[in-house]
Amino acid sequence: SLARDFSAVLHPACSIVNGYGPSECTIFVTARVYQRTDVTFPLGAPLPGYDIALIDAESGKEVSCGEIGTLHVAGNALMTEYLRAPLFT
Repeated sequence: SLARDFSAVLHPACSIVNGYGPSECTIFVTARVYQRTDVTFPLGAPLPGYDIALIDAESGKEVSCGEIGTLHVAGNALMTEYLRAPLFT
């Protein structure tokens, strides 16, 4: 992976951070420090002030860890134009 290749030449005091934020947000909402032993590069945990959930598109229920779902974000960075606008979310 690119992260693995890059970390091999990176100074040991430096870290690679996966900061994820969908376009509906003004900043990233999850973060995780890449570990050299990682096989995948997860999105990470929500940052303070944000909540995330993975929701099954058909049932509308939260999915279990490792299952496929749609990412739902709640917090101050969510653009207000999406509030009560289900066609945009």
